[in-house]
Amino acid sequence: MSNRNVHKIEVQGMDSERVDIHETGDEFRTQTDSNPNRQQPLQCSGSKHVKKRNPRSVLVCLVLPCVLLTVIVLCIRIGRNNHNCHIKSEILFEERDQLLTKYINITEERNQLLTKYINITEERNQLLTKYINITEERGQLLTKYINITEERDQLLTKYINITEERDQLLTKYINITEERDQLLTKYINITEERNQLLTKYINITEERNQLLTKYINITEERGQLLTKYINITEERDQLLTKYINITEERDQLLTKYINITEERDQLLTKYTNITEERNQLLTKYTNITEERNQLLTKYINITEERNQLLTKYINITEERDQLLTKYINITEERDQLLTKYINITEERNQLLTKYINITEERDQLLTKYTNITEERNQLLTKYTNITEERNQLLTKYTNITEERNQLLTKYTNITEERDQLLTKYTNITEERNQLLTKYINITEERNQLLTKYINITEERDQLLTKYTNITEERDQLLTKYTNITEERDQLLTKYTNITEERDQLLTKYTNITEERDQLLTKYTNITEERDQLLTKYTNITEERNQLLTKYINITEERDQLLTKYINIYKEKNKLLSKYTNITEETAELKVKYNNVNKISEQQNQEKNELWGHLHDGWIYYEFGLYFISSEKNNWTESRRDCRERGADLIIINNKEEQEFVLNVTGGEETWIGLSDSDVESRWKWVDGSTMTSDFWALREPNGGSRENCAESFRSGWNDNSCSKIKKWICERNIF
Repeated sequence: MSNRNVHKIEVQGMDSERVDIHETGDEFRTQTDSNPNRQQPLQCSGSKHVKKRNPRSVLVCLVLPCVLLTVIVLCIRIGRNNHNCHIKSEILFEERDQLLTKYINITEERNQLLTKYINITEERNQLLTKYINITEERGQLLTKYINITEERDQLLTKYINITEERDQLLTKYINITEERDQLLTKYINITEERNQLLTKYINITEERNQLLTKYINITEERGQLLTKYINITEERDQLLTKYINITEERDQLLTKYINITEERDQLLTKYTNITEERNQLLTKYTNITEERNQLLTKYINITEERNQLLTKYINITEERDQLLTKYINITEERDQLLTKYINITEERNQLLTKYINITEERDQLLTKYTNITEERNQLLTKYTNITEERNQLLTKYTNITEERNQLLTKYTNITEERDQLLTKYTNITEERNQLLTKYINITEERNQLLTKYINITEERDQLLTKYTNITEERDQLLTKYTNITEERDQLLTKYTNITEERDQLLTKYTNITEERDQLLTKYTNITEERDQLLTKYTNITEERNQLLTKYINITEERDQLLTKYINIYKEKNKLLSKYTNITEETAELKVKYNNVNKISEQQNQEKNELWGHLHDGWIYYEFGLYFISSEKNNWTESRRDCRERGADLIIINNKEEQEFVLNVTGGEETWIGLSDSDVESRWKWVDGSTMTSDFWALREPNGGSRENCAESFRSGWNDNSCSKIKKWICERNIF
């Protein structure tokens, strides 16, 4: 609430009570104390409530004279306070009546505004329905207008295309007549060239037959050489397969094998090419005999067609004159259609501008609709807030009733204590009871006045809130009323505009339908003319095509004769070159045959050596042979034994070879080909190379000049005296 009213009611009684009632919105506070100069707060939210403090102590301590004095003072005070309360209650009742009258007036105004608002909304809805119906009619008319314009545009395009086709047919007709004349001249020249080519072709065939006999003899000799070469290559392949199984990764032999296979493939490809060429020569011989017979038949047909072409030429000249007259008429009609097309495009642009305006109006109506829905939602939120406030007030009312019941229970307890005291003081009880009854009546009157005061203040506050709410609603309704009236006026203007546009569209629709009908009639006439031209054009094209086919056949025959002549000449040169190549290849094959025999003999020798070593206790590992001794000897004697076997003490180059040695020896101490006997601490292998990778055991080498030879055992390498007796391992590289 905007204003605050603070009212105080002081009542002094038997116990010198002071009661203060504060009103602040919906909250009241009651303060009571036996001391009039001290106030203790007791709050009770939203209710009328008066609570007494310490009545039991007062009754015990006071005596009868004090009771009489307090009764007299109480009566005086109650009279004054009742007078003040009556005055304040009358003021509050007057204020309540004024607020009620204002509330009634405002509610009447609100109801009037609501009725006006409802009527305006109904009018607006009716206008909207009319507006929607008109827009739908306008949309239908626009669709019809668009469809008709599209049909008209299609007819115009078809009309233009037909005229263009007619013009093209005329140009093609003229060109065909000219081409036909040129073809006749070319045909005569080609027949002469064909006769010359026939004489040349006969001479070339004779030379080709002589070359074929020579080519057949050469191919037979080459075939014999190829059979021998194939047998030799098969034997070589068998030897290579056996050698690969023994030596799996010998790179030199593989490279040689790849070269031999490539040579074999080249010979095979050459053999296939020779067989294909032989077949081609046979097919060409049969084709030449057939073509000779065809040329004789075509010569007879060409003479007959020449006579037919002369008669057709006369007919074509007459048709050309008729087509020229028709072409002049069509050009005039085309100019008329172009003028009509320009007018239609201008009308279409006007319709597009009107369509854009209507879409803008539709968007405005949609925005207004959204605003109305937002206002409805606001009213619903206000309604929910009011219902929540009502529920809160009900909860407060229930709390106040519970507090009142608690006070009543306390009051009954106090009365019981009072009855016990009255039994003790029999003489004083009667007077005290009379005073108490008066006091109770006065307190009841005071409580009734307080409840009335509280109810009046609550009613006043409620009326004020209602007054403010109603004024706000009235202002909102006024704004809505003005907005709706403006919308109604706008809708009326739009309705009139749309009706005018609809009438304009109807007139345009009728005009376009008439133009469409005219175009259809023109279109049918032009199509008939086009069909006539097409029939004439097809007849002429057929004649031209026949001449072209004849011309093409003669040119093809001439070209074939030329190509055959050139091919036979080239084949003669190829056969000569092939004959020389085959003689050279036979010499090369003989040389290769001798080389292959030598390689096979070397492979047999190496194979026999490998088999001998493997049977003497040697072990094969990664392109090398290894021999582990069964006896023991010093380092120098061990090396001498390896050299006698064509090998030397092992040289360990990587970790895989070191693991191989450990696996073969089982971790037993064996001499390896490593020593520093030449220069101390400069370890070298038996082939003179320096040590690049080592596998020394922990804290090795540590022997100094006394231990100059290396041995391999389970933990790695160790330097030891060269005179010690141990087993040794020899290594021999195959490649």
